[in-house]
Amino acid sequence: MITTAEQARSRLREVAQLALVPQPFLALPLLRAGCLTALLSSDAAETGWPERFGVTALSAEHMTNSRRSGDPGKRLGLVLRRLPEVIGDRWQGRRFALAAQWPASEDWQSALARLGARTVTEGPGAHSPVLHDKVAMRSWFRRLGLATPADLVVTSLEHERLRQRFGSPYVVQLPEGLGGSGTFLIRDETALQQVPASRLWLASEFADAPTLSFHALVSHSGSVTVSPPSLQLTDVPGTGGAFGMYAGNDFSAPAQLDPVALAHGTAAMRRIGQGLYRLGYTGVFGGDFLIHGAGVVALEINCRVQGSTWLLGELEEQAGQLPTLLRHALERQGHRTAGEPLTSPTEGVQLCVRHRGAPGHVVRAPRGGVYQYDEAGLRYRRAGFGLLECTGEECLLLHPARPGTHITPGAPLVRLVSRTPLTEADGTALNSRGRALVRAAYDHFALAPDALGAEVSHQVTGTARGA
Repeated sequence: MITTAEQARSRLREVAQLALVPQPFLALPLLRAGCLTALLSSDAAETGWPERFGVTALSAEHMTNSRRSGDPGKRLGLVLRRLPEVIGDRWQGRRFALAAQWPASEDWQSALARLGARTVTEGPGAHSPVLHDKVAMRSWFRRLGLATPADLVVTSLEHERLRQRFGSPYVVQLPEGLGGSGTFLIRDETALQQVPASRLWLASEFADAPTLSFHALVSHSGSVTVSPPSLQLTDVPGTGGAFGMYAGNDFSAPAQLDPVALAHGTAAMRRIGQGLYRLGYTGVFGGDFLIHGAGVVALEINCRVQGSTWLLGELEEQAGQLPTLLRHALERQGHRTAGEPLTSPTEGVQLCVRHRGAPGHVVRAPRGGVYQYDEAGLRYRRAGFGLLECTGEECLLLHPARPGTHITPGAPLVRLVSRTPLTEADGTALNSRGRALVRAAYDHFALAPDALGAEVSHQVTGTARGA
């Protein structure tokens, strides 16, 4: 039984580990542990990361010189398809295990096989639609005895019928979608016409309430370890995201919420984890819940590494605990682990700042690292990779788009990481510090829009320093 970080690192280093993730920092707990051999991603690794962590890094962003919004699975599929021409015969005869995987359009084992590499086969996995289909998921929640939003599965979209059923606005979702893609807020017929075609849709009532995001780990023994939740940040004005688009997480905010509701969320996650175990699933999963009075309403689960799993890992490492991501990698590879969740109050925030202009090329950008904010803006202090390098009021500029990169509207421009909140307590708006940091972050970028071919800065006021 693996119970410590040192034991986990030792076991994972016995075979070359490969991670397949949208953004490289999502694998940060594995990188810090020195466990990864190869890192395949949609977006490119920051300058210096491959050398610092001793990893081979390949990305769709590097291959296409572009960063886009939307489902990263297609971009990861591009990386897998182009592996033979990039790697050649360098991985011939090598043996790889998968440490972290995001759904991709092409199977990773087939991609490695074409290179002559052998793979460590995972045990039998779960293949239920409950794991990825929102329609099946909602029905399954109710069978588990969990409350869900009022919803309706429809094969045609009729605005008046849905408005009468759910009021205005209401939500329409495609059965599958990642990071908020495939979710639409509908106020009128025009908005409904923008929803992509599908064989069916899930329509739901819209509830303007805080959303909790939980992590849990299902082990081979059937135990379910539930970690403290974070406040899910979505629809934060001023950050460039569309409705439903993921904006970040605040691990400190739940301490201000009703502890009874938090307990209900933890109990619901444990029940879901037990249900997933019966379906044959092991590893990490995330669950999103609306706060409803003193209880919670289950929205969806994601049976994969989450956008905040890396940040949870930073907090776990800081507390001297075995990071959930390392446990996930081990459990998926057939090893048995055990661990306790964080119990002390946690302080960690990430906020995704997205490109809010026309498609264009980045002509000026900051370096990634630790910054200090003052009246002159954000000033570079030193190199940094995650929350662990930040102290006090400092913040980290993580994963900035590089100069020369073509970027589309809504694509991540940079991620702000901090130990202090960047939004109001309910996560619906930036607080004064968040507004200042977001404004200063935009100030560090300048883009040349495709249509104009001229340099145009995002910033309204202020002067960039330390870029």
